[in-house]
Amino acid sequence: MKSFVNSGLVAVCCLLGGLVRGADVPEDNLVSGMTTVEDLRLPFEHYEDGRIRLQLMAGVAVIPADGPVRASEVRLEFYNRSGDLESVLSLDQCEFSRQDSSVRSTSPVRFSRPGLLITGQGCEMLAADKIIRIHDQVKVTLSRDDGDVKRSLPGLGLAPSQSMGKRVEPGKD
Repeated sequence: MKSFVNSGLVAVCCLLGGLVRGADVPEDNLVSGMTTVEDLRLPFEHYEDGRIRLQLMAGVAVIPADGPVRASEVRLEFYNRSGDLESVLSLDQCEFSRQDSSVRSTSPVRFSRPGLLITGQGCEMLAADKIIRIHDQVKVTLSRDDGDVKRSLPGLGLAPSQSMGKRVEPGKD
């Protein structure tokens, strides 16, 4: 897996418009070394074959020449090798470090994937280590499609309609 995030990539892509959809970059921001971008879309990590593994999107991002990128209305999308969206991490605001490919936030957090929703307050994501830590007020919600629910007997893993059958001891038929 290759990480394509470095200190110069964000500024260059924003200026060229390669990764930014509909962004207006004020000229005075370019002179001051601070760039404000709307509707940022930034591929964060790729698989070996070039497909996107992780993509960061933000409603508004303030990108300094050095230091962390500050963003609001943030959505991190995780894709599987087939290119299908696997999970989403949503944050009201965060700081993204280009040096260590980490994301930190003190705002409300929402991590979702099919059958799982985790919410909380504040988080840290270390992309290189594939770790997301939610700091406070963590709530985990598991859901299943009712058509697929299988109830099992406690500790046995058997559906009530299944029979355990006749117990056979080793060496005896």
